[in-house]
Amino acid sequence: MERKEVEQPVSGLDAFGNEDNASVLSQAAFLLLLAEQMIVKYPNQAEIDDVHKEEAIDSLRVPTLNPSGRQVERQEVLEELRQSSPLGYKQDLRVRPSIVRRLIEMMAQRVDMEQSYMAAAALLEACLDHPDPLVRVSSAISLCGIYAESSPFLRLILGSTNSEDDLTRDMAFTGLENIASDHILKDANTEFGPDRRSDSKSTKKCTTSLLVHGSFPRVLNPSWWQPGGNFHCFIKKNVCNDLYRGNSYYKWSGIYTHAARKLAAQELLEWSKPTEQLNHVFAHSHGGSVAMCASQEGLNIEKLVLMSCPFSGHYSPNFAKVGEVASVRVKLDLIVLVDTLWKGGSAKPQCDKIRDIVLPIWFDHSQTHDPDTWKKHSIAHKI
Repeated sequence: MERKEVEQPVSGLDAFGNEDNASVLSQAAFLLLLAEQMIVKYPNQAEIDDVHKEEAIDSLRVPTLNPSGRQVERQEVLEELRQSSPLGYKQDLRVRPSIVRRLIEMMAQRVDMEQSYMAAAALLEACLDHPDPLVRVSSAISLCGIYAESSPFLRLILGSTNSEDDLTRDMAFTGLENIASDHILKDANTEFGPDRRSDSKSTKKCTTSLLVHGSFPRVLNPSWWQPGGNFHCFIKKNVCNDLYRGNSYYKWSGIYTHAARKLAAQELLEWSKPTEQLNHVFAHSHGGSVAMCASQEGLNIEKLVLMSCPFSGHYSPNFAKVGEVASVRVKLDLIVLVDTLWKGGSAKPQCDKIRDIVLPIWFDHSQTHDPDTWKKHSIAHKI
């Protein structure tokens, strides 16, 4: 299932009173931005000055919550819901969607009035029964961050990894990195490893251009970056005719850890031999982290195009090895927002040498590798 492109979000209470695509995506963003204020961050996490994010928060009318001074307890929140619901709150109200919608709208109004941690947690709890899977998984991930115990919500998040909705599935896998044990993530990727076959001289040029996928490629969209995939064909025809199209194309495990990305960077350097030089690299999400790590390992890149890439202290280009760098992103990318909830970081490049190209599109992490998006917004002329 694909969601429609959103060019304008729906603000605050208006979003929770509607069920259209833009309202649903705005609700998911609103919940994650509430949780971001409530989650205890990693030590020494730097604040990122991102004017686009601040504008997004203003557009969505996300209130600044008053700190509670203590961790919110789930039983207190559930009791609040029982008292607020005219028919009494139950754990699963999906059999009565009209009651769920009314309760969610009431809790959103309460957040707007009280701006308290308790009201925000009550809204998140109510949204676990939201009719849309994206809002449900946004709530579950958020609640894992604000409560001491995350196990009550793991089943919903794990179930969401099988969703027919691409964005819901992507968010579920991203959220699991922060709340689940490592073996869940590794099992999801064990069948997808780097291609270690050597290239024949007849198919691999001395230098070439390349696409690099992000995390979880086997279980998310597996083909857009491969030769013959829709984005690969678009880039080769319209942007770089030297884009690699042989059978031994580069791929990495996609495992959602820093160690996996470091290993992938070393494998990318090995893949580029004997020249250790690439012309253009188009890298999506944490594929951009891999490409930046590879430049630190010694890979020369003429132009690096980062698409929906999260930025943190772990990853930065080696500008002695990289010529130009452009970052193409959407406004308030939901997947990057989840990625940075606990660990910090930003969708905004943390270096003035990186050209920051913010598209007039909201929320959708995958839009930056969509050929129609590149055509509509003339991205090739901006990078």
